[in-house]
Amino acid sequence: MTIPKLHHYVPQFYLRRFVDRDGYLWVWDKKTDRVFRTRPKSIAAESNFYKLFEFADAGADPMTMERHLSELEADVAIITDQWLGWLKDRPPNKKIPIPKTNRWLVSMYISLQFFRTADTKDIICRLESSVFDKQVPDTHRYGLYATYLSNLDVVRKSLTDDEQTEVPEKRASQMSDEEKTRAHTKFLYDPNFVVLLADRIDRSIWIFGRNRSGSPFITSHRMWLKAGLLTPGAYAVFPLSPEIMLYCHDRVAPFDELTKFDRSVSPVEFDASLVEQDNTGQVFMAGRFVISSVNDFASVRAFARTIGTDEYAPPDLRGLFRMRRCD
Repeated sequence: MTIPKLHHYVPQFYLRRFVDRDGYLWVWDKKTDRVFRTRPKSIAAESNFYKLFEFADAGADPMTMERHLSELEADVAIITDQWLGWLKDRPPNKKIPIPKTNRWLVSMYISLQFFRTADTKDIICRLESSVFDKQVPDTHRYGLYATYLSNLDVVRKSLTDDEQTEVPEKRASQMSDEEKTRAHTKFLYDPNFVVLLADRIDRSIWIFGRNRSGSPFITSHRMWLKAGLLTPGAYAVFPLSPEIMLYCHDRVAPFDELTKFDRSVSPVEFDASLVEQDNTGQVFMAGRFVISSVNDFASVRAFARTIGTDEYAPPDLRGLFRMRRCD
């Protein structure tokens, strides 16, 4: 049996939903501000990304996590393909059938997709290697992780701009590939994050937004969160395709009034401005690559330049972000 060495942290079945008519993805690299075209198999993948060195040390299969992820992806591909077929012409407010098992599988998939990426791995390694300096109890560490992982792009700018973080970044860069993978896979097996977030998603109100505006939803590698990770009232937004978006609303006021729309197509008609609003959220959470079925990144590029600023803040709050950064 061939052992898979190249591990995709964004599943290929998912990426194939965002290809153009020729089977290519359009990709904007936030880091280099470069746009390029590629096949789904050629992006969002690294060698031995999920290798369990602890398992190898014990004589067990080090590819256990990769196999489990592949099995989950296969199930979710079938489930969500069926959803997309139903949702294409589903009348608003008419529910689609989602068995409890399927709901949980998709919840786990979305949660894992938030935590399993190269970007999250980088943040975890920086925190583990120095910020916590191995002296923070696990109970406190969970809260700090949640804070950092909820606001990745702002954190990235802070890690880059703050001179005090040069040491953590240097220490993280000195970690070997094996040490980084050990830290990340240990995190992925921690139920305090993956299962906890999956449970939150599973219990949420699921509403599907249908986009017929002609402007596609874009994606990156994870859902984006409105408000902080696991914060009461926070909700997840996950693009299933260029035409369908899944919104997972917390069942607290005022969102509890949306319960009647659970498992239904939203009655809201999406125009280009609403699509752009969701796309900017995706850009905010994207680590590096922003993916689309068309070569049109002008608006999201413009938005990305404002991340970490108060350009879109209410007039009475402008300057507050800069003051906090100086504290």
